[in-house]
Amino acid sequence: MTSRDRVPGVRGGGAGARALLLAGALAAVSLAALVGIPGAASAYVPRAPILIVGDAAFTPDNGVTGGSGTPSDPYIIEGWDIDASAADGIAILYTTAHFVVRNVRVHSGFWNYVGVWLEGVQNGRIEGSVFADNADGVYVLNSADVTLTSNTITGSLWDGIRVDLSTRISLEGNDAQWNQFDGVSAYETTALAVTNNVVSNNDWGVYLWYVDSVTVAGNNASANNVVGIGFDFSANATATGNQLWDNDWGFDVSETSHLVVRENAVGRSTSDAVAVTGGTNLTFVQNTFVGTGGGLMMVGATNTLVYHNAFLGNAIQAADDPGANAWDDGYPSGGNYWSDYAGVDSCSGPNQNVCPDPDGIGDTPYVIDADSRDRYPLMSPAPGMTAKAGPTLGTDAPAMLRQIGEPAMMRGDAPDSGPVALPPTPGGPSGTAASNPGWLQGPLDTRSSVVRAF
Repeated sequence: MTSRDRVPGVRGGGAGARALLLAGALAAVSLAALVGIPGAASAYVPRAPILIVGDAAFTPDNGVTGGSGTPSDPYIIEGWDIDASAADGIAILYTTAHFVVRNVRVHSGFWNYVGVWLEGVQNGRIEGSVFADNADGVYVLNSADVTLTSNTITGSLWDGIRVDLSTRISLEGNDAQWNQFDGVSAYETTALAVTNNVVSNNDWGVYLWYVDSVTVAGNNASANNVVGIGFDFSANATATGNQLWDNDWGFDVSETSHLVVRENAVGRSTSDAVAVTGGTNLTFVQNTFVGTGGGLMMVGATNTLVYHNAFLGNAIQAADDPGANAWDDGYPSGGNYWSDYAGVDSCSGPNQNVCPDPDGIGDTPYVIDADSRDRYPLMSPAPGMTAKAGPTLGTDAPAMLRQIGEPAMMRGDAPDSGPVALPPTPGGPSGTAASNPGWLQGPLDTRSSVVRAF
């Protein structure tokens, strides 16, 4: 498997990737103008790029505006407008002192330089800043105890936020949209939390590979060119309460173990709501899969439990090859709700032979394929099948989703709580990403079961 011809920890790519980026640079500039990248506020003060190597380099000459480097009084770097066309905007290397980068704007690094580069860092925080038109917006390498919160990252030629070989990283409440590759990517990272971010209108929204002990919760990962949220070769992860609309694939899961996918809403995927290739000890519970080409499609997965989900109007509701998994939670907990289930509920009991005594479970199994079935299909959606705390459904919401009676975040809605809603995407009220500008085209690269074209 390759990842954009890049070696983790090494900036840049192969000759082919570089050529593609050069070809796409002007498109990225046009894209930035289209989406209205935040401009420099009057409070920003222009200055040269910042390089800090070691704790002793936290000085006023290096852009430090306050603090002493302790947990209660961290070094502060704030208020700067930095043109990164000739160097990484802010590079902080091999430090243990506590620091905060806030209210800065770093821009124009394009394909050569990142907005913020953190390497060998402990105890860092980046908040309330804007990173536009850089190679990566923020790159975290070999670091620990780093938080990124409430930042806007857009127009990156690689990733909005990229984390490699790190631990105890928190990414919360960031807006990472319109980046050429991933809104958020992480490689060989542990104890990672990706929560309440908008990671939409990228190539992949969130891409996690070889990660362990990860929480992905409350994100809006919609209208991405390929995948909303991807887990490859990862373990001990949860994905809870995310909204994934109008992607090619909602979730992509490959060779991953001990993953729980719970209370997510996945809709209008042109391919599958969830594509699973290999892996073991997976659980899918209380999710809604609506109006996709395929619902939950599994190949080679083992010891997987699927129950209390709602499958609503998918062209193919589900598939399981070779059929080594459980599609219900036994009796009386039951299985899943299927919009095309044609059975009736007249009886009860593990064998559905106590009649007449309806119990909310269909009397006959729902057949998924030749060797897979839901023995106890639900006659109505179970509580919690849609993501909670979303706004009122928009006018273009799939009709079947409204049957459930709980709101789910739709593109263009104003949220009552949670991440910032997406603006309408060019291409029509359905919010498809087909006419988004700026996507690079070139040789095929593969990520697990999904072919990635760029």
